[in-house]
Amino acid sequence: MVGFPRFLPPDQLLVRDLLGQLRAFEAAPPAIQRATQAVQLGSLVSHAAAWSPFWRARIAAAGIDPRAPFGMEMLTRLPVLSRADVQANAAGMRAHVPGTGPGDVEPTSTSGSTGLAVRVERFRPLYKPLYEAASMLDHQWHQRDSRRMLGIYVRTVRDADGTRWGPPISWFEAAGPAFLRSTATTSAEAFLDIMRERQPAYVATYPSALRALAAVALERGATMPPVSQFITSTEPVTAATRALARRVFGARVTDRYSCEECGWLAHQCPVHDHYHVLSANVVLEVVDDDSQPCPPGQIGRVLVTALHSYAMPLIRYELGDLAVLGDGCDCGITLPVLAGIEGREREFFVLPDGTRRSAAFNLALAEPGMDILEQQMRQYSCGTIEVLLRAGRPIDDAGRARIARFVGGLLDNAFPVRVRQEASISWTGQRKHLALHRVERPYAEEGRAAAFL
Repeated sequence: MVGFPRFLPPDQLLVRDLLGQLRAFEAAPPAIQRATQAVQLGSLVSHAAAWSPFWRARIAAAGIDPRAPFGMEMLTRLPVLSRADVQANAAGMRAHVPGTGPGDVEPTSTSGSTGLAVRVERFRPLYKPLYEAASMLDHQWHQRDSRRMLGIYVRTVRDADGTRWGPPISWFEAAGPAFLRSTATTSAEAFLDIMRERQPAYVATYPSALRALAAVALERGATMPPVSQFITSTEPVTAATRALARRVFGARVTDRYSCEECGWLAHQCPVHDHYHVLSANVVLEVVDDDSQPCPPGQIGRVLVTALHSYAMPLIRYELGDLAVLGDGCDCGITLPVLAGIEGREREFFVLPDGTRRSAAFNLALAEPGMDILEQQMRQYSCGTIEVLLRAGRPIDDAGRARIARFVGGLLDNAFPVRVRQEASISWTGQRKHLALHRVERPYAEEGRAAAFL
């Protein structure tokens, strides 16, 4: 066997080649990026019309000739694809060409955090290498040193020690030490003890788990060894969470935006806290309630077209997320900017006039010095809002009343607000920690000591 020079296997060579193309694409003029997207989108539409009964009918109804050159402006002729559409038409949406093998198609299901779980199929020969190349892109953007210790604290891993950074990073760089713990079996207290002992430079976790770790550190009054980056995904990151990471761990949060159906959608900018859309792989639209494009700065619904979704095409697919487009960026990357990812549509209060307000309130602004460690919002079927808090000190009636007035004011006093302090807050059965929970029953006052508005 040849020890030097090193010969990479074909799958690793493919990822390295794709990474090089992604790096070139990110610096291309936006007009070139859009033209490249249009060519690939035309290929996907042609494939969908040829092999999917559902898409053949939908494309024809939109007056699109799949054999003609495709322009990006033609995309909006197609109606929005809802999650209910996918649930009801999954079989007809498949676009398997003859010769597609069972190993080529990868079924996956969403978590159901929108209230409607869906099952889709991904074309593995394209999805897997593109996902790995985009993972490497994020790693390079944020200049992580894979020789340093990595801690992973997520639900989907098995506990492990003495392991190392894994693929695709280990394919191309020296792989340093790593340890893994599941949030399902390891408490924040226990993981914090491991962090103190092993002093990881990087911790990959959820924003909610980061907040829990910081809360434990604050409760203990402990000075933690510095962390270079918290690498987050799955849940929205608020400015308050970023500030907490800096305050407690001296760390920067570097976030990634993804979905189970399409993979990586956007990575946080290497310089700023906003995001760059991975538009070599997806077309991401932000639209209003009439499905018209939102200008930069206006919150809207996220639609995604997965440009390589050949097994089951997803075109103008509504994720159930809300986001805000941004203007251009000065970091040198010319990819489209997302100024913010606001979270699931279900995590927004809807006022009587139709205005949306995020439930991700920074309640520390209502009661400075209270050391809020955890918070959860619940809205009952009658409209009443209940705020559950875990804090570093007791909150008296006056403090709860101030918080109730603060929350009520942010919502134009449209709903009654109740505030309760809890020793612990349950997130049982939730893969994602949602800022707002809908409770399908009226609020009951009995047995609840609460300040209210």
